[in-house]
Amino acid sequence: MWNTISCKSKYQEYLKKRQDEQMIKNLIAIKPSIDNSRPKTFNNGLRRPGKKDLIQKVRDLQINTENKSLLQRMLRIDLNGKLPPTEKKIKESISVKSLNRHFREKKKQEIQSSNKLLFKRLQTTESVYSKAKWDESNRFHKYVRDNISRNSGRVWQKKSDQDHKAFDLPEYSYSLEGSFEDLLK
Repeated sequence: MWNTISCKSKYQEYLKKRQDEQMIKNLIAIKPSIDNSRPKTFNNGLRRPGKKDLIQKVRDLQINTENKSLLQRMLRIDLNGKLPPTEKKIKESISVKSLNRHFREKKKQEIQSSNKLLFKRLQTTESVYSKAKWDESNRFHKYVRDNISRNSGRVWQKKSDQDHKAFDLPEYSYSLEGSFEDLLK
């Protein structure tokens, strides 16, 4: 500590530079106070490989074999200049076919034919509801709605009167006329 204070400016710069380097070195060497390492994997060997892993391995193997055959063909082409005629015949004769192709085509034709029949039925149908019937129905519903709204108060009064008679309750006025004391009598 006694040598950190100097009288020469160059020596003071040297000490400052050395102190900064020491600080950077210490910052780099700092260890974390918590464990930030990757968690342990418990692979006990009893687990079956997952389906995704198996599919990926099969796909990788298939890609590798295709790449190998492609490289061999490219080498033959480079050496001979063209494909041998036997490979052309084999390539033309072997094709990838789906086992359920006929079934899918049959289903597709059935769906298309049913769609055509449905489309024809939709085109030939006429409307069941004419504009005149629509207007008449609308007028009738409007008439019924107006009557219900006009008579809704009367229905409530009649119903409440019947309820009082059935239970032998005293009849009270349901209007807002009168006072609260009149209702209690």
